[in-house]
Amino acid sequence: MDTTTLQDRIDEHLIQHSGLDVKRDYLGISAIGKCPRQVVRDFLYGKSDITLQAHQMCYGGYLFEADLRNRLGDMGFKVAKAGLEVVAPFDPRLRGHIDGELFDADLLEAKSVSRARFEKIKTTHMALSEHFAQVQLYMKYGPWKKCWVIYMCRETLEHHVVKVTYLHTQAIKYEMKAQRLLAHIDSGTLPACECRFCKE
Repeated sequence: MDTTTLQDRIDEHLIQHSGLDVKRDYLGISAIGKCPRQVVRDFLYGKSDITLQAHQMCYGGYLFEADLRNRLGDMGFKVAKAGLEVVAPFDPRLRGHIDGELFDADLLEAKSVSRARFEKIKTTHMALSEHFAQVQLYMKYGPWKKCWVIYMCRETLEHHVVKVTYLHTQAIKYEMKAQRLLAHIDSGTLPACECRFCKE
């Protein structure tokens, strides 16, 4: 075997086991904070132009998440209900899976991010908007009233903890957005782009 063949085999294996969903039959709660056009397009047609890097980032995210849960356990903080599915009562197509439950009654969300995003989080001491939207809906449809978002910098392994409390008015806003996205999905139409990066 030569180096190129081994490299290709490694990359192929990672792609097969990255956990990246090219197409889902549900609207992920984790997508609510993203550009509506991108979210609806991905739902209707699947993700396009999936790169090896996208698989690597997804695989790495799951590694960081599992590692954090293990380390919290080693510290005596029991992490329960990892992977628990949360479903919107008004439409079962809107759902997601939590990273875990911490301190018996709080939500845990683990996020690995680039150094630039990590520095922004450290400066603002706030969750990124897309993660804020995600955990607000988790808390609306689950029993939690606060969430510990633990950010990890992929390059330096620094951590920063952000506590997000449930805000009903914000959760309603994101729920209404989800309802609009589902209406576009039902009609097969794409909403306007809000990110300014959509090419179609």
